[in-house]
Amino acid sequence: MRKLAIAAAAAVAFVAAAAGVVLLTAQFWMVRWLDSVLSQPGVAEGRHGAVRYSLWTGHLAINDLAVTVIAPVPQSYRAAPLEADGVGARFLVDLARGKTAWQVDALRGRQLTAESGPAHAAIAALEIDGPAYDAGDATELPILFFRRLHLSEAAIVDRKGAEGRLADARLTMDGALGQMTAWSAEITGLTLPAVTWGPLPAAASSRQDRTLGPIRIDLDGTATFAATDNRLAAEVSGRAPGGRDLSLSLRLSGVPTTLVAPQWTFLALALAPTRIERLEARYADGDWLETERTLEAVAASLGIPIRHDDAIAAVEDQRTKIAEDAQASAKDQLLASLDALERFLRQGGALTLTLAPPRPVTFGELALQRHRSAVVLAELLGLRIR
Repeated sequence: MRKLAIAAAAAVAFVAAAAGVVLLTAQFWMVRWLDSVLSQPGVAEGRHGAVRYSLWTGHLAINDLAVTVIAPVPQSYRAAPLEADGVGARFLVDLARGKTAWQVDALRGRQLTAESGPAHAAIAALEIDGPAYDAGDATELPILFFRRLHLSEAAIVDRKGAEGRLADARLTMDGALGQMTAWSAEITGLTLPAVTWGPLPAAASSRQDRTLGPIRIDLDGTATFAATDNRLAAEVSGRAPGGRDLSLSLRLSGVPTTLVAPQWTFLALALAPTRIERLEARYADGDWLETERTLEAVAASLGIPIRHDDAIAAVEDQRTKIAEDAQASAKDQLLASLDALERFLRQGGALTLTLAPPRPVTFGELALQRHRSAVVLAELLGLRIR
């Protein structure tokens, strides 16, 4: 019995020693792998602080990670610290095999920053459950998937110095990498930077203040995607101070799941067979003076500087043209829609725009018909404004 006990103790000691060697080796190779990533072509500078890795638990913690890349444009990223769970033996095997797709159980970071020239962003805390990523290749864009994402206290400054902020965001996804079936989002404290627009043509605006914002908005939305016919259904709503509410719902079918390249031309070609089944947008504002300023600011940001009175005149001119159009099938409904639009422009309140095509219309067909008369387009899209 004594010899058996001694043998058992020796075996346990051997296994423990072997396990310790394996864990130390895994720690060593994890640091080596991290160093190799930070020395890849295109990385101008990369550094990290203390690295703690346990193959047994699959937990990886990097005390301070910073990297600057020079391609496609110079960008810098930093996280202090960055932690991941689920970085086990399978993850290491996939790395050794050179796989471009990976998945872990969780990813957490604090004090994250990103810089690209004068533009920069900062996030106080980020938590992601079940993140998965596929880098793709020359013919497909990278894709990302996660079960849950929680982001708090973010700030973004664009190249012109305008700052936007976000208090809290919670997003979820259902499905799998490359096969998302549903998502939801709840965003609070989204603060958009102030917009300033210059003098308007033809005459000066009646308002001297040409600055709108900053505006704080709360958003939430859901979407589902059916792979059988590539049908997308989504609903989004937003709320801002002053009784301003915006809601949007849409149904599309034939939505592409992959893109051959990230250029706008290819995107337009990919969306050409997508069918518009229904779209409805509703806007309500309890402060009409703010609505007027919002409309002018939005138009100016789109490169269409127009006074509020000019917009009303344009609607009246369009009504005259439509009234003279011989095609009466959609004329009455379109004239009623213009009445509702002019009433909104003069009095404010609520405005609802609905597209309910008698038959689904593809984006490609709509592009081919864009030079037709307003009556024809309204009939094609089943346009109604109320």
